[in-house]
Amino acid sequence: MIVAKFAYDRLTPAEQQKLAQALAGLDRTGKSYNAVTAAC
Repeated sequence: MIVAKFAYDRLTPAEQQKLAQALAGLDRTGKSYNAVTAAC
């Protein structure tokens, strides 16, 4: 989880937005994924 957080922080704002859009379709029992939870 720490590695995923460091990697996410190194993304540009545009890349972070693209990742957020890609993860928006994922859902786990009513809770959406973020970059860290998706990496796990």
